[in-house]
Amino acid sequence: RGQPWRLTGFVDQAYIRAMTQAINGKITLALLGVALVVMVLAMVAFNLAYRPILSLKGLVLALSEGNGDLTRRLQVTSHDDLGQISAGINRFIAQLQEMMQEVSQASGQLHSEIGGLTGQTLAAQRLLATHVSETEQVVTAVNEMSATAVSVSRSAADTATLTRQSEQLANASRAVVDDAMRTQPFSMPVMRS
Repeated sequence: RGQPWRLTGFVDQAYIRAMTQAINGKITLALLGVALVVMVLAMVAFNLAYRPILSLKGLVLALSEGNGDLTRRLQVTSHDDLGQISAGINRFIAQLQEMMQEVSQASGQLHSEIGGLTGQTLAAQRLLATHVSETEQVVTAVNEMSATAVSVSRSAADTATLTRQSEQLANASRAVVDDAMRTQPFSMPVMRS
């Protein structure tokens, strides 16, 4: 039993400070390295997560401008909200593509039928022109026949008038001759040559 022990120690504070600063520097560099790795991984993860949204945005913008490719589809890789939106847009584009094909077919048929109507219209115009020409010929012939009938009618009326006048003159001449024969004896002068 004796005397109590006493321990006395010496703490080199400069050494501890130097070691603490070295450790702090290494920890800071490690934290900066980890932060850089975390930022790179976060950017890669964000890019991978945001890529479907960018694809969706590009497709919707292309469709809204009227020059979208209706054969292009969004890639559906999940069943979350974004995957369901992508699948819905794919169905919408498929229906739109089908409608456009039907419109294109109807347009082709309409173009074909318009061509047929154009041909029929041209044929009807030619037929109408022929009928107009024939009608004009008939009208001309009727006018000529009418003019001839009027001329014949005038000639007949003139002939009738002349015939009546000739008959009256003949009757008057006969009356003069008859009257001359009754009143004077008839003697014929003889002519000498």
